[in-house]
This record gives sequence, C-alpha cells and structure tokens, in this order.
Amino acid sequence: MIQPSIRYLSSLVFLLLFARGLFAQPDSAAMRAPHLDWRTERNPALLAEALTAGKEDDTAKFEAIFAWVASNIHYDYRSYFSGKGYDSETDTRRVLHRRKAICFQYAALMNELCAIAGIHSVTVTGYAKDMLFDINDTLYFDNHAWNAVKLNDRWYLYDVTWSAGGYEYRLTRFSQRVYQWRLNIQAKRKKLRKHVTVIHYDNNPFCEIPKHKEKKVRMVLELPGFWKVVDWILSLKRLRLVIDHGKVKNKDYYLTEPRLFAITHFPNAPYWSLTPEISNIREFSADKSYYDLDKKQYLIQERDGKVCRECDDFFALDSLGQYKEKIRASLGNNPRNGLEPAANYFHIADLFYKDAYVAIDSLEKVQGFDSTVFYLDLAKRELKRSHPQNKAYFKFHTGKDNEKVKLLKNANKKHTAVNITNVSNLRKRANKIKLIGGKIRSNQRAYYRNHRAMQRFRPKNPAAKTMKDETAENLEERLDVSEQKLDSLNDRIEELETDFMDRLNNLGDRVWEQEKLLYPQLDYFYECGYERMYGMLDDRDKRIVEYQDSIRKYEAALLLSVKNQVLLPTDTLYAHFIELTKIIKRRDATQFKTLKLYAQLYTGNIISRDSLEAARTRFLDLTKKDYCYFFKYRLPIADFTAGYEIFRDHHYELYSAIKRDVKGEMLRHKAFVKEISLTKNRANHVINNNLKYQAKYKRHVQKEKREYIRERKKANKKAREESW
Repeated sequence: MIQPSIRYLSSLVFLLLFARGLFAQPDSAAMRAPHLDWRTERNPALLAEALTAGKEDDTAKFEAIFAWVASNIHYDYRSYFSGKGYDSETDTRRVLHRRKAICFQYAALMNELCAIAGIHSVTVTGYAKDMLFDINDTLYFDNHAWNAVKLNDRWYLYDVTWSAGGYEYRLTRFSQRVYQWRLNIQAKRKKLRKHVTVIHYDNNPFCEIPKHKEKKVRMVLELPGFWKVVDWILSLKRLRLVIDHGKVKNKDYYLTEPRLFAITHFPNAPYWSLTPEISNIREFSADKSYYDLDKKQYLIQERDGKVCRECDDFFALDSLGQYKEKIRASLGNNPRNGLEPAANYFHIADLFYKDAYVAIDSLEKVQGFDSTVFYLDLAKRELKRSHPQNKAYFKFHTGKDNEKVKLLKNANKKHTAVNITNVSNLRKRANKIKLIGGKIRSNQRAYYRNHRAMQRFRPKNPAAKTMKDETAENLEERLDVSEQKLDSLNDRIEELETDFMDRLNNLGDRVWEQEKLLYPQLDYFYECGYERMYGMLDDRDKRIVEYQDSIRKYEAALLLSVKNQVLLPTDTLYAHFIELTKIIKRRDATQFKTLKLYAQLYTGNIISRDSLEAARTRFLDLTKKDYCYFFKYRLPIADFTAGYEIFRDHHYELYSAIKRDVKGEMLRHKAFVKEISLTKNRANHVINNNLKYQAKYKRHVQKEKREYIRERKKANKKAREESW
C-alpha cells in the first residue's frame, strides 16, 4: 500500500516541477561570431582574412578575432590535467581542427591570428586566482597564460580563455534542478496558514458556565504539508559534481581595465600588469579586493589602454632576448617558481639547436650544440627544484581546506548547541506551564472541598446564658484581627490573580513572536548551502561571511529575546502562581478559623444568626470566585504550548538547514580535494615529462654532435690524404 502511493506522488511531483514557467531557469547571453566555411576555419591565414574583411580599424579587427576564438574554441581540461611536457602539440592548425585548447594554446592562436591581421599581440604568463586561492596564500607556480595587445599605440590586457568559459566544477544539470526546486519550495513558506487553538468546555452549573468553546487564531509562516512531502522526496536525490567546460561566453576579460584585471591576474613580469597599484606577487596575494569582486564591476568598467615603455622594449627584443627577460622577471618576482624558467630555458635551447642545425661553420655549429646542452641542463636544474615546491603546494592547500571544513563543522556545532539550548529552555518552561495547569486542577478540587466544608459547617445552638463580657471581648478582638488578615490576603490575591492572567496571556504572544527571529537564520543557512554547492564558495568569501554574520546576529538576538521575553517571564509567572496558591491556601484556612469565631459568638448570643450566615456567604463567594477564576487558564496555556511546539518544529527545520550547509561544504571540499589532487598530479606530470624530454633532447643533441665531429674528422683526414 505504501509503495504505489509514493510512486504516484513522485510522478505528480515531477509533473508539477517540470511544468512550464514554474521553476524557470535564467538564460545567459553569449558572444556572437560569424559562421564560416570549415575550410576557412581550419586555416589561420584564411580565418584571419575572413574575420577582418571590410574592417579598417585595428580595434574592430581584434574584436572580431576575439569573439570568434571565444565562441568557437572550447577549453580542453583533459589536456590541461594531462600535464604534457614541452614537446606537447602547440600547432594552431591542430587547435583549429580539434576546436579545443588550454590557456597557452588560446594565447598562441590569438597571437598568430593577430599577427596575420597586422596587430601586435603578446603571450603573458603568470598567476591567476583560481578556486583554490585565498588571500595571503603562498604562490608556488604560475598557472595561467593570457595576452596583451597593442591597439592605437596603447597596450590592453585580455584573457580569451576565461571569456570562452574555462572549466568549472558544478553540479550536474539534474542535481542543479533538484536543488533549485528545493529552494523554490522553501519560498512557498511565505504563504500564511491559520493555526487554530480550540478549547471545549462542558456545562458547569457550579460556576454557571454553559457548554461552549474558545479558540485563538494564529498566523504561522509554515510550509504546507504537500510541499513538505515534495521536499522530502527531492532530498532523497544524491547531488553529484562534474567538471564541465563553461558554455557562457562573455566580454568580461575583453580589453579589461588593468586595475580590475590585476585583481585576478598577475604576470611573471610585473610591468605587464599595466598598473602601478600592484607591483609584486606579495601585494597580489594580499589584495583584499578579490573578495569584493563582483560581476557588475566588469559590466561598468572603462576599457582603457595604457602606455607602457617596458612593454614596447620587451616587444622590440628578439626571441632570445625575450626568453631571457622572462627568466629574469620570473625569478625576481617569485624565486619558488621553477616551471616558467625551465620552459624558457627549453625555448632558448631550441633556438640554439636550430641555429646549430643550419650553421655551416664547424666551430659555430659545435658551440650551438654545447649551448643547447647547457640550457637543457639549466632547465633540468629548475625542474628538479620544482618537485619539493609541488609537495609543499599540495600540503599547504590540503591542510588549509581541511581546516576550513573543521572550522565550519565546529561553528555549526555551536549554532546547533545554541538552538538546542533554546529548545531545551523552552521545553522546561513549557513543562512548567503544563505543571501550572495540573496544579490549578488540583487546587480547584481543594477549593471545591473547602467550599463544601463551609457549606456543611453547622454551629452549636445558642446557649441559655449570655457569654461573659471578658470572653466576648477576647473573641471580638481575635475576630477583628482575623478579618484584617483576610482583607490583606484578599487584596494580595486579587493583585496576583490579575497579574497572573495578564502574564499568562502575554506569554503566548511572546512565544509566537520568536518566529520572526528564527526564519532569517533558516533562510541564511539555505543561502550558505546554495553558495557552497553552486558557487564553490567557502567561509572566506564575502557572501558567505555576510551570511554568517547575519546568522550570528539573529542567533544572538533570538537567544536574548527568548531569555528576556519568554524564559524570565515564565519563571516570574511560575513564582507568582506558587505564591498565589500558597496565599489562597492560607486565606481559606483563615476563613475557616474566622467562621468558627463567628460560630462561637453566635453560640454565646453575641451576634445573630443572620450575621453568621452573612459571613458564611461572603467566604463561600470568595472560594467560589477562586474556583471559577481559574477556568480561564486553559486557553492561554494551550496557546503557549502550541507556540512552543511550532517553535520546536521550526528548530528541527533549522537543524536540517545546518546539516544541508555542512553537506554543501563537504561537496565543495570534495571538489577542492579533487582539484588539489589534479593540480598536484598535473605539476608532477609536467615536471617528469619535461625531465624525460630534457634527457631525450640532450641525448639527441650529444649524439648529433658526436656524429658531426666524427664526420668532420673523417672529412679532415680524407682532405689530408688527398693533399699528400
């Protein structure tokens, strides 16, 4: 019977959720580029000519090239994490054929297309703040490549890789929809639902109370039962992460403002940042504006270029001079980075080898081979010192992220403990209020017994002789004292009864008002979980910090409000009730003693029967008043209990939201651990593959040198023999 109902409900849920417009997904605008013939798109010269046809301004030509590359070349994250060595394929024709590239291949393709169009574009290598970065992190290796372009005698910065989307960790599409549906379901909570407390009274002839019912209506922000079931069904879906190429093309990094660009990018050669505000890697790592970075800043940026003499000087250098300048700037900027110098040493070795290969003079040829081996050995040295740096990188980021998870769990444990304390304290007060109800019923039975006892009390008949004057005066004095005592007790009882009922009625209102401080916490925890799962944000990111500050603010306010508005008033109410009960008990005992004094005076012929009955009637009315007065307690106590139960249930929802926040953090942590591991393995592969390539290249050069020397010796020997 259970299984078909769940299956039916599941199908109904998904029919509703897939309904058009119920949970609409936002669309993203993409960069537009012209569609060209496939033969044109695979030939750099034809492609550049087709893209720039009819455009005379260099900026228009560059924009056309940029838009086409960003829209048609996708990020190849598999190739990025493979960590191929220096001998990996960098041919732009192959990139155009495969339509896939990584950062330095994007940069090389842009350089070639711009060069064909007559535009100066340069590859810039350096550091980019990725998902693993936090302010004041230690930077070990450069991890990105972008470009600088010269337009109208000014240098601009651009990153076609990030404009093409790059790669990202994200939930699968179905997991995204499931989580988005759950968030949209929580928005249904804004619908108001009536909560009614109803108390039925039977016919009570003693207090002259007819059969009736009393009710109190409360407006509660609560998720309807149907949507609770839907949310529970969706919670059974396990959220999955994937690495995906971003498909959103944008112009955020097209000719970006240098100061804005420097928030996330810093070159190995600082002058390529085009801004004096960040001049070294330490300032780049400590730049707090990274946490304040907002997408809106890219939309309103001024795409201004800068005049840079150092950039012009670099561009004027030959290839050998550029590679040496890159090595000098990289080591001066970050001595830990051995990969960038190693790559440039490979380039220099390659230049010397090519010169040696075409050289005719034997001495020049041998010196070229020796220079090639020399720079290959320098590359090997830089690569070998990169191994410990890679281990330090892995240890640093792994420890840092584990600490983040530990801190979040501890913080959420504190949040849970605070809320458990709230619920526990309220439960104790709710039990006190229920105990008041039990005591009232017990006291009513005692009041009723006292009432019946005074009704059944029968004084002795008057004596034949009048009581002595001395005895009568003594009894009258005692009666006056007793009446005064009764008056003071009745005044106090009336004061306490008025105060008790006012406090009891107000207490219910105060319990229900606590919901106003509980719901914001719930919403902020949901937002935290959302940002952790969707944005891969952690506790150091600005939005998460703001959410947690708000959570702590509302949590402290709720704790203080519960204490001042509920806990202390409940304790005061209970103390007043105990005092009221004791005073009424004393008053009833005093009334009975007073009634006996009246009876003695009546027996001694001092007072009449009417005076005795008047006193009895007055005492019976007071006892009946107390008995009937406490019938009003049931509705306020039921209202307080219902408010407590709603408050407790919503705290359970808060526990669930805290667990979801931790779940989002663990999902983010899983992605980060995977990224750290992939980055470490990539660096290991890069180092090891380059070492293998270096050894192979060196053996090849040495072999070619030996063969050349051997051939030269044979040729010289043959020439000497012929000369003889």
